[in-house]
Amino acid sequence: MNNFDDIFVSSKKQEEKKTYRSYNPEEWAEKKRAERTAAFELLDTATREMIQDSEKFRDYLNVASRFDRYSVSNMVLIANQMPHI
Repeated sequence: MNNFDDIFVSSKKQEEKKTYRSYNPEEWAEKKRAERTAAFELLDTATREMIQDSEKFRDYLNVASRFDRYSVSNMVLIANQMPHI
């Protein structure tokens, strides 16, 4: 019987240890804005590299042939990050 008491008591202690951060919509919006800006910068860089390098453009075409329902932007990012796919 002690084992069951230990299980339930320890789970209650773990619940008490949880700390919750207050939700701040401005912080969340700023974080998402920064993530979006980083993604667009990566997209711009990848596009410039793809235009200048025929190997990267070939990688893009290979990705495009497999992911035909994806947007051009997503295919460029996939080709940039995982060209072997």
